[in-house]
Amino acid sequence: TNTFGAGDGGLVSVETPGKLTIGNGAVLVSETSGSGSGGVVSLTVDDLALTNGTITANTDGSGNSLGVLLVVRKATIGAGALVTSASTGAGDAGIVYIGGVIASGAAAEQVGIVDGGSVTASATGTGAAGNVRIVTQQLDVLRGGEITTSSANANPAGAIVIDAGSLVVDGLGAADQPSRIISENVFTGTVAGGGNYGGDVIINTRGATISNGGQLNTNSRTGNAGFIGIDFGDSGGVLRLLGNGSRGTIRTDSGTGSGGDGN
Repeated sequence: TNTFGAGDGGLVSVETPGKLTIGNGAVLVSETSGSGSGGVVSLTVDDLALTNGTITANTDGSGNSLGVLLVVRKATIGAGALVTSASTGAGDAGIVYIGGVIASGAAAEQVGIVDGGSVTASATGTGAAGNVRIVTQQLDVLRGGEITTSSANANPAGAIVIDAGSLVVDGLGAADQPSRIISENVFTGTVAGGGNYGGDVIINTRGATISNGGQLNTNSRTGNAGFIGIDFGDSGGVLRLLGNGSRGTIRTDSGTGSGGDGN
C-alpha cells in the first residue's frame, strides 16, 4: 500500500496456519510519501521462510511509518532477505517486531537470521529511527546475519530489545561480514547539547554465545554510544565469548563522545 498525500497508509495483512515462503524478489510494502501515517505490514504465520525478498514499512515524507509485525512460531530470514522499517524523510520509522502473539507476551519457538539476512530499523532523513523487538525461545544470528538500528541524523539510533531463552551470534558471512547485533549513529555533524547517540542493546536471556567473529555493538561517530545490557534473570545464566582466531566481541564505541556502558 502507498499514500502520497494527507491520507494514511493501509494494512498489509497475511494470515496462514501453515508455512509461508517469500522469495524471488517478492516485496511486501506499506509506504507513505506524504503527511499521512504509513500503514502496517502484519504477518501471522506458523513458519515463515524469507529468502531474496523484502518486508518493509517505510516513510519518505513527513508522516510516520507504523512498522512491521511478524507473529510466528518459527521464522528464517536468510540470504538476500530484508525485514525493515525505514525513514528517508522527516517522518519517524516504526517498530520491527518478531515473536509470538503480542497481547499475550508469547514467544516464538525459533528465529534464525542467517546467511546475510537483515532485520533493521533505520533513519537516513531527518526523522527518528525505529526500534527492533524480538521475543523467542531461540535466536540464531549466523553467517553474516544482522539485527541493526541506525540513525544518520541528530536523533538517537533506535533500541534493540531481545527476549530469548538462548541466543547465538556466530561466524562470518560473505565478504567476511560478521554476524552482529548493532545499534549505530553515523551522523558526522555536531549537535548542541548532544543527542546523536547510539541506541541501547538490551538482551534478556538464560544463555548467550557470541563467537567466531560475532558482535554485539553500539556506537556513534560523534555522540555517545548506547548501553549494552545482558540480563540473565534471578536464576542466572551463562555468557560465552568464543572463537578460533576470531573471538566474539561485545563493544561500545564513540568517535568524539563518551563510550557507552556494558552490564
